[in-house]
Amino acid sequence: AYVLPPPSHDHTGGILDVWSGPGPSETALRFCSALVLHYATRWPHEGSVQSESADLLGSLARRGGSTRTALSRAPEFRRLAALHAATAGMRHGSSPSEAEAAVNASGMAGAAAGITPDEIRGYVRLPYDDRARMLTAIL
Repeated sequence: AYVLPPPSHDHTGGILDVWSGPGPSETALRFCSALVLHYATRWPHEGSVQSESADLLGSLARRGGSTRTALSRAPEFRRLAALHAATAGMRHGSSPSEAEAAVNASGMAGAAAGITPDEIRGYVRLPYDDRARMLTAIL
């Protein structure tokens, strides 16, 4: 329901034509980035959801060209990158004070300003292989 074009577009060339333009494709990429960010930070014990969302992000990043450029411009993707950078050296059992210290010491005050301690705790709890796939997609 979120990414399908309206029924008024049924007479055109199909869903690929509708979503191939720069505006709609950026909207879809922002939506996917927001889902990945939400699943990575809010559902820390849902392994299959996290794994699939990391795979989705990786698939989008491998598309290359304009897809990769649009993905890197998405604020949600930038937030995910800032979150990963701020928590790169943290363990699963990091305390809330360690989480806040990591954000403050990251040197990304502008990018990380909106990151909450709950997001940090959720992201730190991701399995290491999912965090590695997120990093691969970010890079």
